[in-house]
Amino acid sequence: MDVLKMALHDTVPAIFPGPDRAPSELADALWPVLRAIGLHSVTQGLPYCLEGDLVTPDHVTELSRDLPGRIRACFLGFPTVAAEEKVKQLASFAGGPNDWVDRDLDRAGRLAHVEEMKRAGQALAESCRSQGLPFVDTSHAFEASLERAYDRLTGPPV
Repeated sequence: MDVLKMALHDTVPAIFPGPDRAPSELADALWPVLRAIGLHSVTQGLPYCLEGDLVTPDHVTELSRDLPGRIRACFLGFPTVAAEEKVKQLASFAGGPNDWVDRDLDRAGRLAHVEEMKRAGQALAESCRSQGLPFVDTSHAFEASLERAYDRLTGPPV
């Protein structure tokens, strides 16, 4: 979704906010496009994965009402990880072309970013619980957590 987000901002900035906006504002701005992609994909019988932090539990619930029994979802977060540990994990995966965390933030900035992401993960987990959607905490045993998420995505629809 990051590529789509930036492409929309670069081509229609008057109607699509920049990446410096609050995640909730970006999610709401992008949702009509992502919803249309989801509806089109499912009604055409095309398997499609919308991946990224710009789809919210509210969005999944809405799409599931429109397409009952045809949507699979799983949300991930790290609400319980120690910030220092997560910064070390991030460093082990650093260096990709979109690695703004490593490129743009110093150590204090990385720690602050992780703490904010932990809070977001806590809120996301609660939202998922309240809407009956799966949430996988990737704070510990990361690879096993990803396997649980995969199982959720290949299991029954939400």
